[in-house]
Amino acid sequence: MMAKTLAQTEQLLKALSDANRLRILLALQQGEWCVCELSYALELAQSTLSTHLLALRQAELVATRRQGKWIYYRLHPDIPSVLHLLLTALKRELEGEPRVVRDSARLQHCLQVRQGGCCVMGFRFAPIRKEGGDGSCDATDS
Repeated sequence: MMAKTLAQTEQLLKALSDANRLRILLALQQGEWCVCELSYALELAQSTLSTHLLALRQAELVATRRQGKWIYYRLHPDIPSVLHLLLTALKRELEGEPRVVRDSARLQHCLQVRQGGCCVMGFRFAPIRKEGGDGSCDATDS
């Protein structure tokens, strides 16, 4: 997103002003992820994650791709290069931060259990079960 107005710039900065949204963006630097993989890796409830993903989508920082009943999220291809530089610098600054280290390790686990490049985790593996899951990513439903 090229910020063309003050309102768009404000929306971009608000999207970057939350620790969970920064963790999501750092995760998306590592690749494209299904919601249930992000929920598992970041240890966030699906509803919390969806709220943050919506804010990032509205700021045009993330893009989606549908594959069957899965929706995969990735960094938007048109984000400004300055944001790529900022995320790279933040990744370097936060490389020893325990949550970021844990997020990265859990994302690697997601890659290891994918089948044919697709998410097979479903919300049954998400550590936060208070809200359950809607099963939309659950491979056992197919």
